Amino acid sequence: MPTLYELASQAIAKIETVKTPRIFRFVQTVKDALVAISDSLTEGGHRALHADILSWDDLQCPPEAFDAKGSPSPPTIDNSTVPGTWLFSGTTENNLAVVRQMPHRWKQGGTLKPHVHWEKTTTGSGEVMWQWCYSIANVGAVFPEYSAYFDGANAVPHSNTVRKHALDTFPEVDMTGKRESCMICIQFRRLPSHASDTYAGDARFLEFDIHYQSDKDGTEAEYPEIDGA
Repeated sequence: MPTLYELASQAIAKIETVKTPRIFRFVQTVKDALVAISDSLTEGGHRALHADILSWDDLQCPPEAFDAKGSPSPPTIDNSTVPGTWLFSGTTENNLAVVRQMPHRWKQGGTLKPHVHWEKTTTGSGEVMWQWCYSIANVGAVFPEYSAYFDGANAVPHSNTVRKHALDTFPEVDMTGKRESCMICIQFRRLPSHASDTYAGDARFLEFDIHYQSDKDGTEAEYPEIDGA
């Protein structure tokens, strides 16, 4: 589908066939305006949105994104109540891992806000200790060791209610120096042995995801800046 800029340029080309001074001045004014708009939309090698507009989006890690084959102690996959979801034990540590790429529309260097969507499977009281750790590298960079595990904190309460959609948040991730297409290696677990994990039942994992802000609809370059290139 043609862009607004392309459609306007096509319209100007047709108008230019009318050779009068007034039309010529009009066409030149519109051309100058289109060039200014195009320049303002292009910042740092990408197509930018309006400078004052930032939009939130999710970097999603749903249950099907995790491959239990790489886990030493995977959770149980539910095949009855909510088929396809993971059930994390209240007595045994379960863990999963996944790798995700930051999209080209991400605001370069913008802070990440990770969280987990989950629910209780019984009306039992108590909290769940969700944890995650990560290793992040730009294209061309060497991945560092995984970070320490970060604890989750309940943000939307479960209210000890079966099937209530709860949400726990994790500390924000500083992405200074990171660029579009950087990769995030993720490890995620429930730690029943933690003093703050006081819920004895299975916790149903719905999704781990990361909020990030967008300030553009993508990058001009197919491959953004590469470390060491």
